[in-house]
Amino acid sequence: MGKKFGFSSVPERNKYIVTRKKDGATNQEIANEVKLSVRQIQNINRASKVKKGPLKKPQLGRKKALSKPSKMSIRNQIKNNPYKSLSVIGSKLPNKTSGRTVSRYLKSVKWTRKKATKQPDLEEIHKELRFDWAQNYEHYDWSSVVFTDEATFELNQPRYGWSPQGCKIQQKSLTYNPKLQVWAAMWKGGLLYYAIYQGSMDRFLYLSILYHEFFPKIRQELRIR
Repeated sequence: MGKKFGFSSVPERNKYIVTRKKDGATNQEIANEVKLSVRQIQNINRASKVKKGPLKKPQLGRKKALSKPSKMSIRNQIKNNPYKSLSVIGSKLPNKTSGRTVSRYLKSVKWTRKKATKQPDLEEIHKELRFDWAQNYEHYDWSSVVFTDEATFELNQPRYGWSPQGCKIQQKSLTYNPKLQVWAAMWKGGLLYYAIYQGSMDRFLYLSILYHEFFPKIRQELRIR
């Protein structure tokens, strides 16, 4: 709350301003007495005439587009469906608003738009088995265990960039973008080995990489050490 200069509350100060104005004091005289600007004195007197009595501190500036119930509605709608269009969310509010306004509010409370991560659809029995496995190996020494996995990287994906308003960024693309398929072995100390392969990773290709590439490489490094 702002300074009140001897008044116990803002309504009491405003009441004094309205009374002094009715007694014939000028706006400048009142402003000097209560340490406010002439414009503030004018706003307080004008507001008292509209409401037929002295008001609280006048609310200056543009009215907020979203009320507390509207903000709560936005959060609830997204929690129920994080993929919902912002324009649809705005249309469901008590005072219909634009998707841009909804976006500004979400950014102001540190909400961001992001790509969803995949989550396995596990049944209760699967969850129990995973939990039991984690408990059994909680104190296991993983320093001598090697983990392997493969991943596919699609090249020539669209990139983000800047351009003048109304102008598009053109990026040449192929009908079928090239892919890079990588198999890697990792352990507690970091990356041990990786191999680039083509085709599907089946048991035959997996064993071929192990026996013809990975094992010889590891044996050689152990001899060097």
